[in-house]
Amino acid sequence: MIRAGSRSHGCADPKGRQPLAMIRPNNSVASPNHSSATVSVVHAVIALVCAALLLCLALATYWVANETSPAKTLAIAPGELRAAVGRARVEGKHLIVRGHKQPTGSRLAILSTWQAINSADFRFLSLKLDQASPDLEVELFWRPAGPGDELYSQPLPTGGLGRGTIDLTRNPDWRGHLAEIGLLLTSNTEAFPVTIADFSLHASGMDQQFYNLLSEWTARRKFDQATINRLEATFSAKSLSPVLAAALWGLLALLIVMGLNWRAGERKANSSVTGITVLLAPWVFLDLLWQHQLANHLDLTRHLFHGKPAEQRQSRSVSAPYHEHAKQLKSAALPATPVKLFILHDSVEHDFQRLWMQYYLLPHNVYNHAILPPADAVRPGDYLLALGDIPGLLPDAHIAKLAADNGELLPVKLEHSHPLGKLYRVVDTTPGQGWEGNR
Repeated sequence: MIRAGSRSHGCADPKGRQPLAMIRPNNSVASPNHSSATVSVVHAVIALVCAALLLCLALATYWVANETSPAKTLAIAPGELRAAVGRARVEGKHLIVRGHKQPTGSRLAILSTWQAINSADFRFLSLKLDQASPDLEVELFWRPAGPGDELYSQPLPTGGLGRGTIDLTRNPDWRGHLAEIGLLLTSNTEAFPVTIADFSLHASGMDQQFYNLLSEWTARRKFDQATINRLEATFSAKSLSPVLAAALWGLLALLIVMGLNWRAGERKANSSVTGITVLLAPWVFLDLLWQHQLANHLDLTRHLFHGKPAEQRQSRSVSAPYHEHAKQLKSAALPATPVKLFILHDSVEHDFQRLWMQYYLLPHNVYNHAILPPADAVRPGDYLLALGDIPGLLPDAHIAKLAADNGELLPVKLEHSHPLGKLYRVVDTTPGQGWEGNR
């Protein structure tokens, strides 16, 4: 019996149990949608792992099927390498190399050993450098046996994960019997000393195949003016691209997911979650490889420019040769006051060299828009800077004749010569007659 003024907080159970209104729902229980999404992600991870294992199995089977020679190794001991340029000393099992400073400021070391080697017996070269500088570039070179002084070379991967390993059979010049083999190490900065921990040739082996693939995918790429638009996926051509491997991985995992969903009767929404997860994983894999290259480039940039004076930073930039060329022109050939100067280059549009030369030649009035100068704009006293080989240039003892865009021959005099180009000054051999007297 309920008395007046009292409240009933629920309907009492006849058997004395807790009123029904007092029972609160348990919020810790996951919703069906959340549970289904978790299951979809788990299915995606399982599919990605299975697809990766299948690809690794297929790749290992391919490597084994292509093993044409028994395992054979030629380890070149540190004491066998002779320093033709630079210095080298043996410390235990390592070789410490110091480069020789060149007139350009760079440092160079050349190591070689004379050995009779049959190139057909060895497919892979392995090189391990301890604490190598980011700007160190390494090339393998070899000299064939027999008459002649031909030398062939192959860039070697550095800055990757693990030891640098290259497949030499991808180089068409790796053939026949060899008489000499060695390393060429160059650096534009204080990259030396360099410690060589391993230098060996290998006939085959699963481990060499793996290190070669790892080097192709992770070795340091050369960043230049074209890298902003394109960066090679592998260190050398004809190697398995990580883009192709990622695409096959994602496609195979997606097929596995579709098969699992078809058998389990998954709903369309859950299938979408699984598919997005499967397609996202290969993209993350490629992005990690890209981030590795960016980290390598960051190390190189810090090594080259951090804390260095302005002049030293300029000498280490990719445009340093053009800066030096323009500096010589300004100090030895061009007047101090601005003059009209035409840049001639065998390119239809602007390219890296002519744009940097235009920048470094300021404040001179630079025309930089064609291969040949416009005849109606050229006057005596103007300058023509020919970068590279320009068609129509007919050199003479003192006066050269340069064809303009309409075929007219302009008399010019050589004022400065440089390996990157030549500077001419337009002269008037017939005063008072303009160009008409020189046709």
